[in-house]
Amino acid sequence: NWSQARLLREQLTEAQARQAWTRAAQAQQAATEQLARLLGVWDAQAVVQLTQRLPAQLPEPPAALSMGNADAEAAALRSQPLLAQQRLKAERALVAVSPERLAAWSQAVDEALKTPAAPAGSTPWLAPEIGDPRLVRDHALEAAVTAESALLIAAAERRSMAREARSQLHSQHASALQTQQVLRLQTALEQETLLRYNGMLQSSWDLLASAGERLNALDAALMARRDFWLAQADWDALLAGADVEPASTGASSDNNNRAAAGGH
Repeated sequence: NWSQARLLREQLTEAQARQAWTRAAQAQQAATEQLARLLGVWDAQAVVQLTQRLPAQLPEPPAALSMGNADAEAAALRSQPLLAQQRLKAERALVAVSPERLAAWSQAVDEALKTPAAPAGSTPWLAPEIGDPRLVRDHALEAAVTAESALLIAAAERRSMAREARSQLHSQHASALQTQQVLRLQTALEQETLLRYNGMLQSSWDLLASAGERLNALDAALMARRDFWLAQADWDALLAGADVEPASTGASSDNNNRAAAGGH
């Protein structure tokens, strides 16, 4: 009793699911080879054995986060060895310059930045200039200012990186827990729909739609779980001294959009 239009829609859904399965298999193979390269595994048989040792799925996120040190910025600064070297270099360069000289440089910079802009229609705007040429020609002062500026820039970037990674971890943890709750509710709804179908209170189309919604919820939960563990790995790497970029949430966002649109 199916109409041709309904049959085509179901066939389209099946074709899209097969296409998604193919893309997932390709992504799995690419991720496996990337892991093998990182571990230095070159033998094909060893790569196969590596995949067999990997878990079938990621563990569920913990109920509560254990962030360790509460001061994320300070922990990130302490963990970066290159930052300590920059700090030592800046301290040595600053010791070679008198405090009076540094104060004169700071005052000259403030005065140069306070110079009013040229009025409209006059000569083009020029970059601020230090009026005292002796400050510009002081190589020890230049080295001290350059080293201090590089240290401040690196520290600011490191602090920002820590704040972003910490925020990303919190948000991904909350998202993973929320999608797990949605999956539990969707599973319960599918069971209820099955009972009503067995009681001839709902049609087979309702049962198929409920099963599809549960699969979408499962897909979203797995992607959110993956994003959480990527954020956790970034946080751990940051505390270990690495420079990291927080995990992108694009995959989860795309997946949630598909689920909201009723896709598969």
